[in-house]
Amino acid sequence: MKLSGIDEKTTFIRETIPIIKVPPILDIGQDFTKRELQLIQKFYYQLQNHIETKNLNNFYRNIKTLKIEENNSIYLHSDSGEIKVNGIYYPSTNEIRISKLYSKKPYILSHELFHMSSSISDLKNDYDFSGFCQSSEENQIGSGLDEGYTELLNARFFNLPSQLTAYRYELVVASLIEEIVGKKEMQTLYFNSDLFNLVKTLEFYSNLREIKLFLINIDYLLDYGHNNIPFSNNKEYLTIAFDEVNKFLINSYINKLKISLQNNTIMPIEASIKLSFFIKKINKLKENKIGIDKKYIDDNLKEYIKDKVKVLKIKI
Repeated sequence: MKLSGIDEKTTFIRETIPIIKVPPILDIGQDFTKRELQLIQKFYYQLQNHIETKNLNNFYRNIKTLKIEENNSIYLHSDSGEIKVNGIYYPSTNEIRISKLYSKKPYILSHELFHMSSSISDLKNDYDFSGFCQSSEENQIGSGLDEGYTELLNARFFNLPSQLTAYRYELVVASLIEEIVGKKEMQTLYFNSDLFNLVKTLEFYSNLREIKLFLINIDYLLDYGHNNIPFSNNKEYLTIAFDEVNKFLINSYINKLKISLQNNTIMPIEASIKLSFFIKKINKLKENKIGIDKKYIDDNLKEYIKDKVKVLKIKI
């Protein structure tokens, strides 16, 4: 798979978006049903409560021309084939499509509204920037992390119970990345479609090659690791991808703790507690992904953690 703008000699593409200095008046389009309008207003209220106005450029621009359409069936085209989905947002046309079967489920529309609020299209160069995903007609990178963080915000802002959340594996991975990057910074980068600077931030704790591999693995697990995808021939690859994601998360977080210990901004006992909680979350990741060799994952993870923790000189 060729990746857009991220070979060894280049960096991730960055789209510059003007910052809003004065809160604009909410300008909602005229083509929504009464129910859709109520959901959009509720969504907007949550954004105002949680996100600084300067990070809502995409929302204010896109809401003016947004179209919402209901369809009997919606399919997402991916590397693994066509996947049936409940909803989808198209940045280039600023359009949300919702399955009629789920049209009365507010959490489906709110998920797509998060995509709308974090998207911008560069039509001249045929690139879409959506949260932590960059895509063109030929290439795409970051969709796994983007879907995970989108659903994390959806669950957080609307208090969704776990049984109603989608992308559960990707959601937990995104929450662990947020612990590394910081909640406020992660939200700012997401709503400004800024994968470029997310990568730059992660480079404090890893290297560019490992970050690229992490994003590729998450995308692969998103495409091939779900119930509606035949995975019998992909078990080895899924397991390897899953294992590499675990290692990236642990290594990055340990490097973050190491820097904090060196700067005396955290005590060893606190670092030990934080790392223990982080590892517990990683151990739960396998519960949300099918088609992997869980024994291999467990055995490999224990050895990897043991070796890495020696660097910190703390007990867990």
